[in-house]
Amino acid sequence: MSSVTNQGVKRSMRGSWYALFVLLFLYVLSLMDRQIIALMVTPLRRDLGLSDVQVGLLEGFAFVVMYTLAAIPLGWAVDRFSRRIVIFLGLAVWSLSCSGAGFVTTFAGLFASRVGVGVGEAALSPGAHSMLSDLFPRRQLSMALGVFVIGANIGVAVSYGLGGTLIHWLSVAEKLQLPLLGEFRPWQLAFLIAGAPGVALCWLLFTIREPVRQRQGEGAASSQAVFAPVVSYVRSQSGALICVFVGFALNNLLGYTILSWAPAFLERRFGWHIGEIGPALGILLGGAGICAMLASGAIADRFYTRGRHDINVRMSVVAMLIAAPLALCAFLASTPQICLLFLTLTYFCTSSTVPNAATSLQLIAPNELRGRLAAGYIFLSNMVGQGMGPVTVGFITEHVFHNHRLVGYSLATVLPCAAVAGSVLLLIGLRSYGRALDQAEGLAAARVDGADIGKRPFPDTGRGVGRPLAATNDRFDGRSAE
Repeated sequence: MSSVTNQGVKRSMRGSWYALFVLLFLYVLSLMDRQIIALMVTPLRRDLGLSDVQVGLLEGFAFVVMYTLAAIPLGWAVDRFSRRIVIFLGLAVWSLSCSGAGFVTTFAGLFASRVGVGVGEAALSPGAHSMLSDLFPRRQLSMALGVFVIGANIGVAVSYGLGGTLIHWLSVAEKLQLPLLGEFRPWQLAFLIAGAPGVALCWLLFTIREPVRQRQGEGAASSQAVFAPVVSYVRSQSGALICVFVGFALNNLLGYTILSWAPAFLERRFGWHIGEIGPALGILLGGAGICAMLASGAIADRFYTRGRHDINVRMSVVAMLIAAPLALCAFLASTPQICLLFLTLTYFCTSSTVPNAATSLQLIAPNELRGRLAAGYIFLSNMVGQGMGPVTVGFITEHVFHNHRLVGYSLATVLPCAAVAGSVLLLIGLRSYGRALDQAEGLAAARVDGADIGKRPFPDTGRGVGRPLAATNDRFDGRSAE
């Protein structure tokens, strides 16, 4: 009997890892479609006459406003309906919107395209976070979410590496003629190509199964209500949620702003062309981000099993404090080599915090609210990170320094300030987060004990709350719904 059970668990875990890598692949596509515009600043300024503020609006505000607004109802849909279907519909919308940018010739058209990409991509993270939380036991959740979010950095590597090479190759011809479609500029064709894989491969979602929703709380019956349960929970845990997640949102500002303006900075400051910038940033930032996220997840899981359950927040404080001086050195560097060295180290620090944010929320969130709370965090982090970061840099460059070649000074001002402010907020909210975590761990332990699974002693967790770690971890049986 035990052998049969173990084989069933192994099969279920293989299915869980397969689902993780499908979701990871979709995240790669989403970041590629989201970030490829950062390589087109110069041709967009030239062909459409855009200012740095308009470029900042396209890179940040146009995408993030609808991304964050759509995340709330889509988070509710994740909690209420099939998560596969919600993600599938989002994938179709963002891929078609990205390709649609290849047919526009105005700022308004590009703005509308970026809005569509934002609406579609808003479905992915809440759906994926909720699914992974039901596919993996708590002791492996940091690693699972860490693997998922490295898709962002693989997407950076693909969009910058392949995208930069593609745009440079296409730019040899001023205009290109496609059969039946007409004449395209190189940047238009790059948008068209970037969105095509999502349209062609959306069927992959139906090769994974919808997992059973685990660890339902007493509030599950209220999951059909959109806002009331979320507002009630946020009020009860306001000290933890406000300080900690605004702090994580400021970390997102670092990452998004680097991705949005680093290509333009290297071009303006050191005279590099896009064929050099794309592969260099793709390899260095993509590689640094992947290593940081995997290492962060592994370290957090190791400390979690030893009873340090708030390790995700503590690690993030240290990483953001280190990132502040590194960012200053990167954008005041006198050579491109020194710049890239410090830029890579900065991005390593900010990337290591990304899985910590996702895990920190999932560890304290009730199951029936996970999608909506994840969507709420996405709303906050992206409004602060991607909505404010790129456009603030563009504004300072145009209206303070009055010279687009001095974008490095703007970056050296915004990024260190955001890093220090974020780390301070995390420290302020750490104690409240610890209490919220103790409460969540106690509820999880009570459910396991009530289900009569794993009659084992309660070891001290190091935070003053006993928890049957082995029993809670063994509770997971990997069940999936067809």
